[in-house]
Amino acid sequence: MMLRYGPDHKTEMFFSLLRWIFLAIAAIIFYIPSFRHMLSLELRAFSYLFWMGLIYMSITQVCLRWYKQKGRIFTTITYAGVLFDFVAAIWLMILTGGVTSFFFPVAYLIVMHATIYWGKRGSFISVTGIICGYVFIYFYLEQYQYDDKTFFLCLNLSFLVLLGLLGSMLVARERQHHSEKMWFQEAALHDYLSGLPNHRAFQEELQDSIYAKKPFLLIMCDLDHFKAINDQYGHVVGDDVIKHVAVVLKDCAHLAKGQAFRYGGEEFSLLLPLKCKDRLRELLKEAGSRLQNITILDHTFSVTMSFGVAIGTVNQTAQEIVKEADDLLYEAKEAGRNCMVIQNQKNYEVVGF
Repeated sequence: MMLRYGPDHKTEMFFSLLRWIFLAIAAIIFYIPSFRHMLSLELRAFSYLFWMGLIYMSITQVCLRWYKQKGRIFTTITYAGVLFDFVAAIWLMILTGGVTSFFFPVAYLIVMHATIYWGKRGSFISVTGIICGYVFIYFYLEQYQYDDKTFFLCLNLSFLVLLGLLGSMLVARERQHHSEKMWFQEAALHDYLSGLPNHRAFQEELQDSIYAKKPFLLIMCDLDHFKAINDQYGHVVGDDVIKHVAVVLKDCAHLAKGQAFRYGGEEFSLLLPLKCKDRLRELLKEAGSRLQNITILDHTFSVTMSFGVAIGTVNQTAQEIVKEADDLLYEAKEAGRNCMVIQNQKNYEVVGF
């Protein structure tokens, strides 16, 4: 599939604005008699293009305004815009002097448009298409009769090729910088060992949950006797245990349509919707069963976890919610571990596994 980069809403809004500007300029040139007679322009042929452009651009404007950026309709309309621009540009150049048409700079915008969306392939295809269209105009209208037109042809095509090369280089560099930026952002918000979002990502997600003003569940999770595993089997095994637990908790959060985080060390956290509270014991019990009889480097053992479950409300700060869940986790450890302590209005309920 040739498509490399998705359409950007702001970029497409900009090109849509340019279309309206060029349509207005063309309408002034063709529909004002003084301009039309001075340039000896054919009005009827332009009228077809004008109404076709007006209909297409109006539909595009509605799509840009109302449809989601990643929707199929938006994507189809925006990519069809490159083809429409090509047809309109060739049509206008035929009507306004052919090779020497003052609308030729529109071709530069078409190359930029295609290059932004498809990278080097877009640059190559758009430049090749415009060259073919421009050469067709030359053979169709000029028929080798004017040497000065041949000079215009070669000059314009040379600039077009240079622009295509420059545009593809700039877009390739911009995409590389964007990829590097996204990689660094991803690395800053993810824990390398477990692959889960890290403490910083947890704090940001927690703040977002509070700003959403909807109750949620915050679960603080801690591996029981993890130091003993490190002491007995070594830190390599301990790291593999962390990875295994991360996968289990991630799957658990996914089932509840929430998210799992590595809080730090052997501690993890879960942010889940409040509606999954009734089946929380079942979810955590299932997670615990997957931690039984783990085999790592020929060592087979069981891992248990303790959980503190707090209900986040709109009247609490992030620090208050975390402290409450952490206190409940401490209660779970005091109650013998391998259990969860859940906030139940003003009381605490200990649920064993």
